[in-house]
Amino acid sequence: MSKALKPAELRAFADEHLAYEIEMLFAAVRTRDVRLLTDDPSLLSFFHNARVEAFVSHLRTLIGFLFPDVYRPKRNDVTARHYVESPGKQGEWEDWRGPLSDAMRRAKDRADKEVSYLTDRRIAGIPPEKGWAMQPLANALGEILLRFVAAAEPERLGERVSALVPQVPF
Repeated sequence: MSKALKPAELRAFADEHLAYEIEMLFAAVRTRDVRLLTDDPSLLSFFHNARVEAFVSHLRTLIGFLFPDVYRPKRNDVTARHYVESPGKQGEWEDWRGPLSDAMRRAKDRADKEVSYLTDRRIAGIPPEKGWAMQPLANALGEILLRFVAAAEPERLGERVSALVPQVPF
C-alpha cells in the first residue's frame, strides 16, 4: 500500500484518476451503438479494437482497485482500502463488497494476457470466445462500485466518482 494519503489528497486522486477509469469503462460500453461516418474496413476495425481495449484496460484497473485482497497492490498503488479504511471497517467493506466472481476473475486474467502483455496465451483469429461480454461485466462492476461509493468515507471520495457510477444497468 502506498504512503498514508490525507483525505484531501485521496479526494483529488479520486476526482481525477479514479473518475477517469470509471468514465472510460462505461463510455466504452455506451459507444456500442455509435455509427462511424465511414465504410473503410480498417477504420471500422480500429474503432472496434480501440473500444474493446479501452473497456478491458479500465476493467482490469478497476478490478485491481476494488479487490486488493485478491490482486496484491504494488507499493504506490491506491486501492479501495484507502477510501474505506478505518478501525474495524475494512473487513466490513470486503464482506459487503462480496467475493470476486468467476466472470470477473476470468476477465482480469484474460486482460492480463491478451491486452496488457504480448504472450502466447492470446487467442488467435476471431472465434466467439475472443469476444468480451462488456454489458454483463460493466453491470457487475457497476454494482460493486455502488457499494464502494456507499462505503467510502465522503471526505476521501468526494462527489465526482459517485456521479459517474451508473445507477441502473446497461
